[in-house]
Amino acid sequence: MPRYFFHIDEGRHHTDAVGVELADLNAARREALRVIGELMIDNALGDIWSGREWVMTVADEASRELFSIRLSTSQRNGAGSG
Repeated sequence: MPRYFFHIDEGRHHTDAVGVELADLNAARREALRVIGELMIDNALGDIWSGREWVMTVADEASRELFSIRLSTSQRNGAGSG
C-alpha cells in the first residue's frame, strides 16, 4: 500500500516524517478530513479563530504534493468568544 504524509502549516510548519499506509488517494482524502476534524475538536490547531490560515498538505512517498486543504476563519463584529 502507498504511504501518505500529512504536513501541517499553522504559522509553523509541522512535517509528518512517518506517514500512514492507505489503500489509495480517496482513502488519503478521507484520512485528511478525519485528522483535521480531530485536531479542530481537540483544539490542537491552537486558536483557529485567530483568522490565520491553516493548511494541511498531503504528499506521497516521492514527496509530491497531491492536494492541500486550507482552513481559515473569520468572526463578525459582536461575535466574541463565550
